[in-house]
Amino acid sequence: MSATYSVLVADADRDCADAIALLLNRSGIEASSTYDGREAIMLAERLHPCAVVMETQMPCVSGYEAAREMRQRLGLGLRLVAYTQFASHAERMRIADAGFDACVPKTAETLELLRVMSPTVHDTVVQSIRVNVRQMRNQLTLAGSLLDHADIAADSRVRNGIQAFLGTRIEGVVASMSGLPLAAAERAELWGEVEALRERVQRYAPS
Repeated sequence: MSATYSVLVADADRDCADAIALLLNRSGIEASSTYDGREAIMLAERLHPCAVVMETQMPCVSGYEAAREMRQRLGLGLRLVAYTQFASHAERMRIADAGFDACVPKTAETLELLRVMSPTVHDTVVQSIRVNVRQMRNQLTLAGSLLDHADIAADSRVRNGIQAFLGTRIEGVVASMSGLPLAAAERAELWGEVEALRERVQRYAPS
């Protein structure tokens, strides 16, 4: 990403706020977290983030009040996204009245949150994910080809060496998958390919 896109995440649930910030950081976004509305206002003024992702129900100052204050102090250039478990029509009306630009349920995937925050950032991240997925699939294809050679290798040391190497490569793909905000269907498809290769490697595991 050529220019850093910064986000402030505000949620009384510390685990949730920190998890969202971590996922955004992994997507190449500069994200920080806070846990109450008053501090969110202070941090927004100090950090001048591009967007604020904020739970509406927070201690000290609610997300509604914080959104109104941020909008008044920082203007329309700040993207305000309500991140809440409640998505009824009445709740959405109240969110809009408070000055939020959009509302995303907490059940939404990371890519949906990115799309709502910034379509440009979303598209950049998606392109990066596609490149990473292609690289992972290339790794899996190479692993499968090497495993075919392991199946026919007569020398047990060669077989064992290939199998040990494959185990390392497969775990590398797994580690890469964990760091990407993949859509559920794509993650499941890649995971299926990984598990199929793992089973083949285990059948010929070094003794």
